[in-house]
Parts: sequence; structure tokens; C-alpha cells
Amino acid sequence: RTVAVRADQDGQDRADDVIVPAREEAGGDLGTTGILTLGTTDTSAAQSQMDGFIQRWQTEGVDTVLMSGLQVSDKQFVQKLKQQMPDVLLLADSDTPASQAQDLNAPGVSPNPYEGMISAAGGTAADRWADKPPLLEECVTTWEEATGETIKAPGEEDKTPDGETIEINSSVTDHCGVLSMFRQIAERAGATLNNATWVETVNSFGSFELPQGTMMSLCEGKYAADDAAQLLEFDSSIGVDGDWKTISVVVDGDDTCG
Repeated sequence: RTVAVRADQDGQDRADDVIVPAREEAGGDLGTTGILTLGTTDTSAAQSQMDGFIQRWQTEGVDTVLMSGLQVSDKQFVQKLKQQMPDVLLLADSDTPASQAQDLNAPGVSPNPYEGMISAAGGTAADRWADKPPLLEECVTTWEEATGETIKAPGEEDKTPDGETIEINSSVTDHCGVLSMFRQIAERAGATLNNATWVETVNSFGSFELPQGTMMSLCEGKYAADDAAQLLEFDSSIGVDGDWKTISVVVDGDDTCG
């Protein structure tokens, strides 16, 4: 029996419109979807909500939980869930939770609650860094020339005194990706850039590249750009702090835009 957990009302809409229908199509039983109220530094309400959902999931016989979104896969929720449901299988919709897992692995938390978490993403950050897409190479060069510093690769980053990973590589990739997408859409929209020309351009954009990868596309009805898909599993024994290991090949997983 599978459930999804997501943050806030947008999460409820996504669960209702995307996650639940997809899970029903795949078959199997569904448990109660959990929506956590987040958005501030005070997570006491969300913690209480998680306690309530865990009690319900235990009575429903849930064995798999999909954590959709970055906030709900934070270690404070994952630790709570795995402490009370140690055998539950965790699924994620991005590769970002690895940094949370590594923060726990570094001080020797055992067992790591993220151990065995499965995610679908367009390859690992380490693979992308080792074989940088052209736009990522441009971003890294620009940042390093401007700062005089060298960006450390995933798995080689410095740590804060608290043991948190300083992920400059991730920050550069993400922010450069946002800027690159904006620039490409704006340039194609032309001299008159407004909401109408933006929507018209995105609806017919087609395939393009970003620092995150080369399998990207946008078109009407499709507003998530990344088409690359690969199954990953977190393994705390990889490297110093653990990392994703690939359990499938990378494929172009979305042909919506042709």
C-alpha cells in the first residue's frame, strides 16, 4: 500500500491531479495522502501532522511512502518516519534528498534513515559534474573566473562546523539553470516580452538544453522541463558520506513535446 506526502495546498493539488492518478494507473492499493503545512521556520505544526499521518499509515498497512517536494524529504521528517516505520520504502521525486542523507551519514548516524531511498532523476549530480553539459561548463567557468575560487565536485565539498555540506556546485547549477531558461525563453519571445508572449513562446518551445542536462523540452500542457529519467538508490557506503547509485540507464522519459 502506497501513500504520498507533500507540502501545503499546492501539494494537495499535485497529489490529486498527478500523483494519485499515476499511482492508480500503475495498480496497487493507496493509503491516505499526507499534506504537511510548511513555509516558516517553525515546523511544529508539520511535525504534529506527520505524527498523525504515521499513526494512520500504520493502521493502513502502508509499506511505501512517496515524499514529493524538497521540504517534506527533510531529515527531520524522514528520521521521524523511519523511527516509527523502519521497514517502509521511501521514494523521492528528485535527487536533492541525498544532501540530507549525507549530513546524517557524516556524523555516523546508523542506520541512515535514507538508506535504500529510491528516486527518479536525470542522472546523478556527480555524473553530471564529471561530464558537464556545455551550459554547465560555461556557468562554472564564469563563476570561477569571477570569484577566483574552484568549485568542488559533488562528494568533495567542504563542511560547516555543524557538519552541513557547502554545496556551491548545486547552487551554481540551479541558479544558472533558472537564468539560462529565462534567457532562452526571453530571447525567443522577442523585443516585446510580457505575459502573453511568454506563454505563447513556452507553449511552442520544444527541445532545448540547460546546465542540468540536454534532455529538456517545453510545450503546451507541459511545464516541467527535464525529460531525462533514471532510477537511483541511496547507498550510505558510497564514498565518504554516501551517494546515489544508478539502478537503471538514463532515458528520455517524456515525448509530450514530440
